[in-house]
Amino acid sequence: MTCPGTFSRMKVPGQVKVYLYDGGEGCAETPCRRDEFLVPGNELVASHVTDGWVCAFYVAPDMAKNGRVARQSVGWVAAQSLDIGEPIRSTTLQNWFGKWSYRTKWVDENADIELRAGKVAGSLAATGYALGYGGNVPHTGSFEASASPKGNRILFKYKGGCQIHIILVGDWLVAGDNLKCGGMNVTFGGLYRRVPE
Repeated sequence: MTCPGTFSRMKVPGQVKVYLYDGGEGCAETPCRRDEFLVPGNELVASHVTDGWVCAFYVAPDMAKNGRVARQSVGWVAAQSLDIGEPIRSTTLQNWFGKWSYRTKWVDENADIELRAGKVAGSLAATGYALGYGGNVPHTGSFEASASPKGNRILFKYKGGCQIHIILVGDWLVAGDNLKCGGMNVTFGGLYRRVPE
C-alpha cells in the first residue's frame, strides 16, 4: 500500500489508542481494522484525506538509532483521531542534505540514499543503494543522479529507465520508484529517516 497526495506531519492526541485499517477489495465501504495501533504522542507522515480517512505512514520511535527501525507501517487512520498539520510544500536546499536510511525488521528490505549539493546551483546530487531478495538470492540496485527540487519534491532519473520520486516531509523522506532501479524485489520505495552523524 502507498499513500498519494500532499504530505503532512500528524500526531496522535489524547489518551486513546488509534487503530490502523486496510482499504480496498474485501473491505467494502469501510476499511478493515488491523491489530496494529498507535498511542498518544506517536507521529505520522500522512496524506490523502478522503471521506474521513487519512492514509498514513508510521515509524517506530527508535528509527533514528543507527538508522534502523523496529516497525514501519502504512494504513488508513480515522481523520478525527489525529491532530493534522499543514501540508508541507516547500523547504530549503540544505534541509535535503545528509544520509537517509530505510530499514524494517526484515533483513531483506533496506535502502540508503545520500543527498548533497549538486554541481549546478540549486540542484541536488544523489547516490543510492538498495537490497532485496528473490528466491533466497540477494539482489541489489543502485543509482547516481542529479536534479533540482520543485518545492519539497524531486525526481531523479538514472540509466535503464530508473526513476525515483522523493518528497521531503520534515525529518522524513517519502520515496517511490518505478521498479526499474535494480534486480528482483529491489525498490527504493519507503519512508526514510536521516542518519545521525
